[in-house]
Amino acid sequence: MTFTVEDYEKAIARIFLLKQDKEEHVIGTGFLIAPGYVLTCAHVVLQANNVNADNFTNSEYKKQPKTEIYLDFPVLASGQKINAKVVVWLPYNLENGDVAVLKLLTSHPQEAKPMPLVEVSRAEVENDKHSVYGFGKSSAGGRSDAYRPKANVAGGRFQLCKYGDPNDETIQPGFSGAPVWNDSRQCVIGMVATATVANDKEEKQNTAYAIPIRQLQTILKQVNAFCLHDILAQSLNRCGSNEKQDQFRKAIDKALLDCNPQGSGRTWQQQLVDLSIDRPPPTGWETEGRLVYFVMMLALINGRPTSALEELKAWVERCGHKYSDLFVRFNDEMKQKNFLASNECECLMVAVEQVETSTDELRVSLWAVPNRETYNADNPPMPLVPEKVLSRQELPVFVRELIREKLNPEPTPTIHLFVSRKLFGENFEMLSASPMLGAVLGSEYPFVVRTNPRTHPVGNHYKHEWHKKWKQLEEALEKKGGSEVKIIDCSQPPKNLISKIKGIYAARLKECNSVDELFDLIAEATALPVALWSRDPAFQKNLHRVLKCTVKELPERIRQEREKAYNSEKKPLLGHHLSLVWEDPKIVPPDMQFNSEMC
Repeated sequence: MTFTVEDYEKAIARIFLLKQDKEEHVIGTGFLIAPGYVLTCAHVVLQANNVNADNFTNSEYKKQPKTEIYLDFPVLASGQKINAKVVVWLPYNLENGDVAVLKLLTSHPQEAKPMPLVEVSRAEVENDKHSVYGFGKSSAGGRSDAYRPKANVAGGRFQLCKYGDPNDETIQPGFSGAPVWNDSRQCVIGMVATATVANDKEEKQNTAYAIPIRQLQTILKQVNAFCLHDILAQSLNRCGSNEKQDQFRKAIDKALLDCNPQGSGRTWQQQLVDLSIDRPPPTGWETEGRLVYFVMMLALINGRPTSALEELKAWVERCGHKYSDLFVRFNDEMKQKNFLASNECECLMVAVEQVETSTDELRVSLWAVPNRETYNADNPPMPLVPEKVLSRQELPVFVRELIREKLNPEPTPTIHLFVSRKLFGENFEMLSASPMLGAVLGSEYPFVVRTNPRTHPVGNHYKHEWHKKWKQLEEALEKKGGSEVKIIDCSQPPKNLISKIKGIYAARLKECNSVDELFDLIAEATALPVALWSRDPAFQKNLHRVLKCTVKELPERIRQEREKAYNSEKKPLLGHHLSLVWEDPKIVPPDMQFNSEMC
């Protein structure tokens, strides 16, 4: 997009001081750096608030001002005042501060385009001509066209001098905040921060000191994040229905989670600023940065409206990148990573390990599997939560909130909880998952227990038995559970017990006093993909009730029994004590893949 000196003038803002006599006085200059954002000097804002220059460095002015100020764009809409508030503040300092960013509270003229800002060294442009447009003695403004950088000064700023015209008085103190326009490059290379006016015979030239774009980069990145947040917020408000808003909100949450896993608990705007300033870019995206990477992620995710996509494209182009090329590149990368492009989830994998130094804390990781048939642990999606430490009581609350906030309600995900076998007897599915309602995971979602292979490494023999028996189970999925799930008396001698289990793929356990020891024993000789039992022996005789369904329907049937128990005033019931092991070899977390070297 070309940007001319005429565009430069149209993007100039005139900042006012409103005195008690109601007379308007132009106090300084600013310029449009992003849609809705104007850059100027901190001391211009202070002057607009009637602060005397002698007090600029007072401690009270170190804090960001809250008072609104007034400005207009005189070339396009002279006299049409726009209210603005300060959103970025570097307090007055002649060497490394004196910068303010203003957010416009109403729209600027449509023809005003954000100025292109380019980082250059003084040596690169010392022979180029530069223009500076600002407001000195005349409130109408004016432009000087023959300035050149003369020398670097303290703090990395550079001195601008007018050569060949020592009596020129164009640059006045009212030029503070003016953009320095490079004619040959057609861009802004800095902002005028201070100006001195010739007032005696020895000082023959007016001199301006400018802040180079290099020193403004952190602020500009922050403004980029603000601008992107505005796009997201405005697009969300335009979604119309609550359902569409919810889908877009979840898409944003998912993209942020994928790009900034440590951002939980921070606002969208805070996370976007984090991505722009504090988070290192992914490998291969060093030029574009993580904020652009986030936009490409959001563009790929289902659920974002078309209008938002068009604005995101424009944002990327304003950042100096070609959107179409980036999208092709990003899409190819995500295909290689098997990226989850929607919020649908058929299976939610929750991997749990005990924290070594605590008896109550658990180390938790989560992955969403949108489709069991297409899932490949060798090429997995990125985790919803790479790692988080939670107490046992916090775990169900965290999982429920994540499902409700991040995933679509349909299909209802089956929760696969991967734990150490010594935790098989725990009632995670019946612990309170909602402090307000007392809801439990087991009543809302099919919930199965799985062996955590990181705790119990899988050998080739077990793997062979496991896959063989699961294949047998798949052939019987449509058969009645009552006939396929065999009763196993766990009180018999180990040799007899293993002999019975070797010939079956699904069991209903009775007289099982130590579940973890039983499954350790089974793993020594064979595998048992599906096992059902009651944690309370008093309900063993009632297990047949939940088997009046097909094998395939068993997880959902048990959910119904748990829901019945949860809603009943009579306690305890069978549903309070049901445990189901469902060792589906297709659904295994990526860092728990089978490794023959473990054998």
